[in-house]
Amino acid sequence: MSSRSLARYGSSSSGGEFVARNALLQRSCACGQHTIGGATCDQCRSQESSFANRQSPGKAVGVKADDHGEVKRSPRQGDATIQCNGAGGWEIMYGTYAGATCGTKNCVTAHESSHMEDWKAKWPNGCTGKARGYLPKGDPPDNPLMTVPEYDAFLKDSECKAHTADLQCAEALPKTGACKTTVEDYIKLTKEQKANFCTGLPTWAKVLIGLGAAGLVGGLVAAAIAHH
Repeated sequence: MSSRSLARYGSSSSGGEFVARNALLQRSCACGQHTIGGATCDQCRSQESSFANRQSPGKAVGVKADDHGEVKRSPRQGDATIQCNGAGGWEIMYGTYAGATCGTKNCVTAHESSHMEDWKAKWPNGCTGKARGYLPKGDPPDNPLMTVPEYDAFLKDSECKAHTADLQCAEALPKTGACKTTVEDYIKLTKEQKANFCTGLPTWAKVLIGLGAAGLVGGLVAAAIAHH
């Protein structure tokens, strides 16, 4: 659910081949106007910029939207994410990861399932009565509500947990034959992304480190006294 720029596809012949998501085969803008390489035309770019800067209900004014036009970003692994399924429950949307090979799709599932547990814990009834595609982010009518900073902190913690589960899954995959490159590249990318989100230490870890440092200092002081 982080911002992976490449989709993982494999074939029986290549096994570990990576395919760029935005292939140059696209030759027209979303409005149908032809552009070089499928780039966004000036008119649509202007409309997208205007949309991204509008204030949505419950979202803070002046907060810059991300690449997906969201002030409060959805938990993403590339274009894989979670959402309400329209029947009161939750679902994983794999996007281009639907074709992931060599066991890596299982790791995407572990990643998104970790996010899903966090969302269920925060918003137990978050999908009740909601249309398919909705995702609670702490804006009305969600309960509880969250400010943008609060949501960002929640998402960062969730991403750290999800990438940890993702990496544990990936490191257990066989790195043999045609899958060797695919799995090794997946592990490398997941480690890099985990490092982006798992910054700092949780409070309990800081407490333990503090106690350990205090014990070390006390021991050094006692040793110094004993030598005098």
